[in-house]
Amino acid sequence: MEKLRFTFLLALLLFSNIIQCSKNTEIAFENVPLVQIEQNKFSYTLIAENYLGKKSEYLNFDTMPLTVKLTVSNYKSGLGLISMHNKDGDIYSDSIVYNKQISREIRFVPDLFISDFTSFRGHIIFEVEKSN
Repeated sequence: MEKLRFTFLLALLLFSNIIQCSKNTEIAFENVPLVQIEQNKFSYTLIAENYLGKKSEYLNFDTMPLTVKLTVSNYKSGLGLISMHNKDGDIYSDSIVYNKQISREIRFVPDLFISDFTSFRGHIIFEVEKSN
């Protein structure tokens, strides 16, 4: 009886952890950027500890206006630059040198995302999606 109860409790614990993990779709590892690209939606998440790296991603947008959200938290040091570009020369860019939270609308369709970091320590969430 005791083994049955232990097995039941263990199964219940494992099941609840599986459900909880499946709800968390944005799991980021330290110094490994997490990028999600969908039609008219893009997100970039980074938890960094002395991160040095440059990354570029082709985007999948075909509409505008777009809402851009940037959250920088736990900033400790280093430099960062995030930018989006298109073939017509339009550019959105933001430097990352302190904690901030920004939400703004852009009126062009970006083709390319670029991030560039030097000795960066902090957390970043960058999201772009079709405006409502």
